[in-house]
Amino acid sequence: CETKAVGSDGNLYAWGAGGGGRLGNGATTSSSLPVVVQAPAGVTLSGVALGFRTAAALGSDGNTYVWGANDLYLHGNGTTSSSAQLLVPSPVTLPAGVTFSKLVFSHVAFAAALGTDGNLYVWGSNLTNLIPGGSPVSAVPVQALTPAGVSITAVATTIGGLMVVDSNGQAYGFGNNQYGKLGDGTTTDSQVPVQVQLPAGLT
Repeated sequence: CETKAVGSDGNLYAWGAGGGGRLGNGATTSSSLPVVVQAPAGVTLSGVALGFRTAAALGSDGNTYVWGANDLYLHGNGTTSSSAQLLVPSPVTLPAGVTFSKLVFSHVAFAAALGTDGNLYVWGSNLTNLIPGGSPVSAVPVQALTPAGVSITAVATTIGGLMVVDSNGQAYGFGNNQYGKLGDGTTTDSQVPVQVQLPAGLT
């Protein structure tokens, strides 16, 4: 486990377990004191998401950066080697003309990001069948299956799933539905978003 925080000096700091390079300071050793995550020159990092031995953040230059291990193919840069390590933040391969405004990582398998085009993007291991096409891995972000005409404004992960909210305040869930956590009145998994059955009049 590791911890990350943004300092008043604008730098991102990390401490704790360093395996796979997840502290982002150029090393794989652990640290009991905060160390500076080595952002590219002139770039500040914010909106940090923590995955399995991996971390990512939004860069002030419009890029999304990732560092750490690639056990679950979370690097998002086309690398399919599960043994790959990024010891300092490196760019994710973004969809053409899109930047990300929000990042979330599932500790089970995958990463998700909200695009500035209102679409949702996913990448990594497809253990929970959230990545379109049925491939076991997507090494770069691909557009997730979302309802036609829906603009996503918020996203969060569950264990093995995703929850999103659209511009009308309607909530949707997809992925693993153990214990009924998708909120649609069933316990059936869904690869496509299903509407959460909100109380009448509630958004």
